[in-house]
Amino acid sequence: MDFTNEKNLPDWVAKGLSHSTYNRDGIKFDISATRLIDSPLVAAMWKEHGRDVVEDVMDRTWSAWGTATHAVFEDANKANAQVIMEKRYLHEYSGKVVSGQIDCYEILSGVISDIKTCAAFKVVKGMYGQWENQLNVCAALMRHNGYKVEKLQVVAIIKDWSAYKSKNERNYPQDPVAVIDIPLWTPETADDYIEQRLALHFGDGPKECSPEERWVRPGRWAVMKKGRKSALRLVDSDEQGKAYIAHNKLGDDESISIVERKGQYVRCDSYCAFGRMGVCPQLNASNGATTIGE
Repeated sequence: MDFTNEKNLPDWVAKGLSHSTYNRDGIKFDISATRLIDSPLVAAMWKEHGRDVVEDVMDRTWSAWGTATHAVFEDANKANAQVIMEKRYLHEYSGKVVSGQIDCYEILSGVISDIKTCAAFKVVKGMYGQWENQLNVCAALMRHNGYKVEKLQVVAIIKDWSAYKSKNERNYPQDPVAVIDIPLWTPETADDYIEQRLALHFGDGPKECSPEERWVRPGRWAVMKKGRKSALRLVDSDEQGKAYIAHNKLGDDESISIVERKGQYVRCDSYCAFGRMGVCPQLNASNGATTIGE
């Protein structure tokens, strides 16, 4: 993987943004918890084309910010005998070594905490599915290494938190740091999940991204009024748009129209290096490309 510096940032800034602290000890494993819970197709693309990926250092801003945040908590707790910070655990499933690095484990209470830097909307909408998967994989690894796990939580540091919104918007987080309880699976459920994900990643079947892994944004229909930028109403179908117009007696208003807003796969369109490179078989399927594993 290579980096560009299109904004001509000072060299030392570019080096800081592109610096990686991932697996500094060089521990060998087949797949990490983060990669395990993600798309098998993306993992396959990294294996096949990872060396060809080029990313601008400016795009690493929030990643570097998250890394720096983790480093602060790790450094602050070096002498804290009550916690284990930033430690990697391994366990072998079906011949594959799975790895997971925990951010913090409280020894007396058996609580695993994961530090996340995120936008407020993720907390407002309760978008915790991937966090739940990741933490439960880490919990399974810790159990197999002899630790008790009693509770899972995310410490979310909200990078765009607004004091004004906390006072005036419903469900908005009240503070810039939110501690969020995450459901703890049974050991059997966690182990079964890991085995299923390994089968997807290392099995012979085709590799594809699910709509969720592509960050699907469903299409909508907008009831628009000429001269107005925002929609009068967003609905899920053309028929619902017509019903809205009829209900509000807008049928004779020639400035009213219904505009389809196409659905998007946000990750594919804006965040996936392999889509930009033109090597993703799922995006290229309409041109006759095959899916990895076929």
